[in-house]
Amino acid sequence: MNVAAQMLEARSDERGVDHAALALAIDAMHDVVSATTSCADACLSEPDVADKTECVRACLDAADVATALIKVLSRTGPTVQGTQALLGATAKMLAETSAVAASHGDHDKHCRITAETTSRGQQALASLEAAVAAAES
Repeated sequence: MNVAAQMLEARSDERGVDHAALALAIDAMHDVVSATTSCADACLSEPDVADKTECVRACLDAADVATALIKVLSRTGPTVQGTQALLGATAKMLAETSAVAASHGDHDKHCRITAETTSRGQQALASLEAAVAAAES
């Protein structure tokens, strides 16, 4: 059991959202932060750095939004509507980042890894959105 799952199980949670879906999303966002931060740094080291500006910005934005989401998902409370809005915004940010990174993926392995990681993050968020919706009904 990962740390996110252990912490979620160790305390009460007023949201009633499936802890497995929460833990999966938190872990996926940790991966997103790691991949996008590393990708932005790697892009800045490339000889064609001027062509990577969009990727650097998208990666840094995704890392910041994923970090914020990790913090919100790790807390308990009745902020379901706010959480849903943040989930949706983060998913959109990850989709944009995935597309930008994928456009460099043929040449740069770090961009390909980032595109795959942000895509998996989107999938985890979609699962969590379904779990949040189920908890509300």
